[in-house]
Amino acid sequence: MAQIKKRNTASSGRGQREAEEAFIAAAEAPSVESLSVEQRVSKRAEGRYFGLISYRGTEEQKALIDFAAKEAGLSKQKLIEEILMPELEKRYGEKFEQR
Repeated sequence: MAQIKKRNTASSGRGQREAEEAFIAAAEAPSVESLSVEQRVSKRAEGRYFGLISYRGTEEQKALIDFAAKEAGLSKQKLIEEILMPELEKRYGEKFEQR
């Protein structure tokens, strides 16, 4: 006769507790519509980064981006991100959430 194993349905420690806390925090988080543009940009910046696009430009445009990044003391990636993402969020962020 096969033996029946009972599952332990009690929370299984730290991992389960962290998952429950993350679920509760997400439920209590304000909706995207109530966040400012800066807060939405910051929220969308959380997570894993990967290549989005390959941007083409002229030699002059490249030189301008190189110069601007050096003047700002930022990487080219960070410079473009700080300009592009807030503008995209202003124009399309709320519509994006409603799709």
